[in-house]
Amino acid sequence: MKTKRTIPWLIICIISALVMAGCAPAPTPAPTSIPVVIQETVTTAAMGVINGRVEFQGPPTPATVFYAVNINDPSQWFTRELAASDGATPFEIQVSAGNYQIYARQVDGPMAAAYLNADGTLGTVTVSAGQTVSEMLLKFAAPQNPCQTTALPASPDGRFPAIDPTNCAALEPTIAVPTTETLATIRGTITYQAPPTPTSMMYFVSAEHWYYLEVPGGDFVSTFEWQVAPGTYQIFAFPLGSEGGSAAGFYRPSAYGDKSIGINSLTVTAGQVVENITVQNINSDNCVFFPIPASPDARFPALEASACIP
Repeated sequence: MKTKRTIPWLIICIISALVMAGCAPAPTPAPTSIPVVIQETVTTAAMGVINGRVEFQGPPTPATVFYAVNINDPSQWFTRELAASDGATPFEIQVSAGNYQIYARQVDGPMAAAYLNADGTLGTVTVSAGQTVSEMLLKFAAPQNPCQTTALPASPDGRFPAIDPTNCAALEPTIAVPTTETLATIRGTITYQAPPTPTSMMYFVSAEHWYYLEVPGGDFVSTFEWQVAPGTYQIFAFPLGSEGGSAAGFYRPSAYGDKSIGINSLTVTAGQVVENITVQNINSDNCVFFPIPASPDARFPALEASACIP
């Protein structure tokens, strides 16, 4: 009898234990860490745009390198290569907001163009964030005649040297006074290898004096008239825009003379009037037999003699 009572109690205890185990709360899992991503915001300097054109004294325009240099921080500068063109060369460049000097240097010659103030000094262009500064004109700035008055800095990449003002007194030509009776008068025409005749810079050079004269272009010929002191002169003319020389693809300079003897000399006396002087191409199309000297103001290079091209 004692044994029978013990077994049911055992069964009840086992069942109670199982029920209590089933009702126990489940263990709490360890918390999972969630990574936090921090985004870094990159601030880009606000940009603006400058556009316009590069011109020299006359077309065509040679290949140039354009520069925009921040005057408040010269270490910040922008550049662009500009190809040669038959007329003015357009440009457009994106720059950071700021104050800039803008100029262009001829790739293979001495010429420069720049945005200038009214007095010929290098001007400043202000560009704001998001702004487009349009129609900026870079005008002929070097080499000037009869002396260099506009100063330009060296290019920030070291490719082009600075252009410094020159001593005007050292380069000053003789200025003819038309009312002076002791002067001689020279009249004539200018032509080049083929028409039309571009606007030219003409030089009258003797051992004692030299003069320069800008002669407007013409359809077939250009006519000129100028007065000089008595003396013996060589006369030659360079097309405006050919400061880079004929090797840059421009017309050759012309001179008073012909293809048989080269440059002639012209002697004039006080009060004399000499007419029908022809300044023309004195070389064949393929050869330069007769060199032409550089202009006395160093603006135009000499035309050197060369071998014939078949």
